[in-house]
Amino acid sequence: MLPEFEHEMATTGVALDRVPAEHAAWKPHPKSMSLGEVASQPAEIPFRVQPTVQADSLDTAPLEGDAYRTPTFASRGAGRPAV
Repeated sequence: MLPEFEHEMATTGVALDRVPAEHAAWKPHPKSMSLGEVASQPAEIPFRVQPTVQADSLDTAPLEGDAYRTPTFASRGAGRPAV
């Protein structure tokens, strides 16, 4: 499973590298997610696995507390973990 994960993270890195940072805020429609938000989704998967697996339930918009927010795309390679 680890080789597959490493392969996926490498291809995710390539995809993120292709998102022009100056266009990360672009949206095809006002109600759409931005290009940067869409591009960041695959990159955040590894950080959500452990809390999801360890929790008894998962509520991304709890009544008490803050709803889950997708990390903001700041720049290509910013904070990318080494693989």
